[in-house]
Amino acid sequence: MSNIDQTIKEYVTYSFYLESMNTAATGKTPTFVNFFDISNDTDLVVTAAVLPEIKEVGGGFYKFAYEWTKDVDPVAYLLKIDTGLDDQVEKYITMRIEKTDYMSSAVQRIVDIEQGTWEIDSANNQLIIKHAETGVEIGRWNLFDSGGETGTSRNPFYRVAVNVKPY
Repeated sequence: MSNIDQTIKEYVTYSFYLESMNTAATGKTPTFVNFFDISNDTDLVVTAAVLPEIKEVGGGFYKFAYEWTKDVDPVAYLLKIDTGLDDQVEKYITMRIEKTDYMSSAVQRIVDIEQGTWEIDSANNQLIIKHAETGVEIGRWNLFDSGGETGTSRNPFYRVAVNVKPY
């Protein structure tokens, strides 16, 4: 059994722009009308779930941050936002946000491991990988011979993760 954290979480910031009659709409308080989980059609607005706060950035721009949890959240949400504008054409915007929106950090973790410094701890039969620039340990793997029973640091056949820091 490994100590790998399978509940990796990461905030992704989403943004949108509001304008009315070709002028930036400032001072509005947009709100979520719907926040649908597409895997089971549950509307988080209806279930009174805690939703992200929409904040004004300035110049007509607004943002909110959603914390994605790797093995818990659905693939995506469908959002309908009441912009606070009076004109029916401008009153609502829709968005689709997806769990893969935070993949850039996952890809960066792969690069960090690939480019990292590695060493073999022969006393514990472990492979240790450290960040190439910072020297911070990224993870440890137990090394085994081809039989899979005996730990080895000489000619390892495969590795099993002991711990890998979340990205």
